[in-house]
Amino acid sequence: AAGPEWTTVYSYEDLQKAVNNKKEYIKLGRDIDTKDFHYSGSGLDLADWLTFTGQTCTLDLNGRTLSLMSKMGNMPTFMRVYDGSNLTIKDSQGGGQITGEYVNSGAGKRYLIHVNNSSLTLEGGTFRATAEPYRTNVNVVNTTNSNLTINAGVKLVQPDYFDGGGDSVETGNGYALRAELDKGSTGKIIINGGEFDGCVKLTGSQAENGSVQINGGTFKKIVQVLYA
Repeated sequence: AAGPEWTTVYSYEDLQKAVNNKKEYIKLGRDIDTKDFHYSGSGLDLADWLTFTGQTCTLDLNGRTLSLMSKMGNMPTFMRVYDGSNLTIKDSQGGGQITGEYVNSGAGKRYLIHVNNSSLTLEGGTFRATAEPYRTNVNVVNTTNSNLTINAGVKLVQPDYFDGGGDSVETGNGYALRAELDKGSTGKIIINGGEFDGCVKLTGSQAENGSVQINGGTFKKIVQVLYA
């Protein structure tokens, strides 16, 4: 059988179009920088985020860098994976990365990738996020009631963490990974490998066994596992 038909993108406009048209296999053909998307230094506006909704997609970083930047104070996330979507991000060449930079971030939480009631599989690539002036406001990957699988070769970077005080870190901000399942959720959080340069908070569900599985990985900071 013929292999998958890849859509290769060379600009952020190409990438938006491929995602909006629900292409199943998307590959970066070059480094893509969004800092001058509308005009010099503009970055991305609210309407420019990448939204996967009810679709299945494999995104191959292909050794390239996707640099996402916004000056919008109320921009909450760069990538949204919603409504039963299945997104797999891989890096067939090595060295690929997605970076998110919030230049004028407001006080609320920010995300590089936000996933809700969907599935995210990270097979390769480096994912990092920064926010100014509130450096601890941004989480790299945040999932809610979703299936999450992270494999060896993945790196999540968010070294800034704010501990909200008290006896636990659950009140903190600024996570490399924050994955949460509600009490009745049947989702699974599976970490088979990867490097986590930042705090990790996982909330499992007691609805069924194995909702959180850590089979490998290098964790450089606090790892917290709770059960709803």
